[in-house]
Amino acid sequence: MKRAKRIINTEGMQKPYRIIKSVMKPAPSGSLSKLFVPVSPKLPKIAARFCASDGTLSKNQLIAMAKFDKDSVNYETILARDVMEKELHAYNRQWFRQAHETPFGHGELFDIVGFDGLTEQADAIIRG
Repeated sequence: MKRAKRIINTEGMQKPYRIIKSVMKPAPSGSLSKLFVPVSPKLPKIAARFCASDGTLSKNQLIAMAKFDKDSVNYETILARDVMEKELHAYNRQWFRQAHETPFGHGELFDIVGFDGLTEQADAIIRG
């Protein structure tokens, strides 16, 4: 009985501290507020490793360069939600193509779910 009272008392004391913590240190929302997009090489020596044979640097090569060394490129900071979404869709489209041979990469399931998966049918599949 004493143990149960002690647990109830401890729980009762923790609640106000949880409230204070949630006000003082709110949890992050989880959404993007900005997006850094590589736009040009900063370090020519590193850029030379990623250039095509004709000396040009495509957007994908620039992204690979940024993944290799984040300080080797200049970035554009994007704050507009619709522009961020457009950039992320363009980036993800390349990776989505790798799934072309899967059931969701082409055919009937692709037609139902679509490229971005932002359809009612895709939500229904996720909900089970």
